[in-house]
Amino acid sequence: MIYNDKGEVVMFCLGKRSKDNLHKVHPTLRFIIEQAIKDSPYDFTITDAFRTAKMQNDLYQKGRTIKFDKNGKKINKVTPLDGYKRISNHQFGMAIDFYIYENGKVNVNGSLEKVKAVAKHIVAIGKKYGVNIRWGGEYGDYPHIELMINLKK
Repeated sequence: MIYNDKGEVVMFCLGKRSKDNLHKVHPTLRFIIEQAIKDSPYDFTITDAFRTAKMQNDLYQKGRTIKFDKNGKKINKVTPLDGYKRISNHQFGMAIDFYIYENGKVNVNGSLEKVKAVAKHIVAIGKKYGVNIRWGGEYGDYPHIELMINLKK
């Protein structure tokens, strides 16, 4: 975060974790996220970005073959995409997952309104630069943002 002389936040900036996660994403998506953080309504962090097929399949197994966490708590299904037959945009570096960052930590159970506000802001930044960005909240995947590129033959 960048502060003014009164100690007020005037601009957010990406932390090491976010920068490391953005390393393998499409350069256009990386640019949009780098621009969006600067005047975002809330601080956010990139928790997930590029995934290999194995990484995607590990997520797919949660709630299917892996039904309980190490504390015995039931795990819900995470994704319908197995990484092999059904491929995620994360596998092409075309998607990221983000959460609100507040009080010095990632808040995965935080305000959906804050997540919506940041997602709408990221989509608007994409539009400003002529880039089609889609928010996963349109279909229930709230922390998900993806770059939409129309690949025509």
